[in-house]
Amino acid sequence: MILRISFDQSDSMSRGYQVLEILDELDRDYTFLAEYERCYFSLTELKEDIAEKLQVDPAEIELEEV
Repeated sequence: MILRISFDQSDSMSRGYQVLEILDELDRDYTFLAEYERCYFSLTELKEDIAEKLQVDPAEIELEEV
């Protein structure tokens, strides 16, 4: 599964990123898979959250920053 991720970075987040939007290759919205208002410090953290919610191995998920 390939997901495109849009982030917001703010000085108040201490160099972390908040997910604004997650879309798949057909532009279906998967933003609900990210923790609301969580500050992520790596794509690995986000990938692990998404994999847990989808009950799949994190290796099955590919993330692309946009």
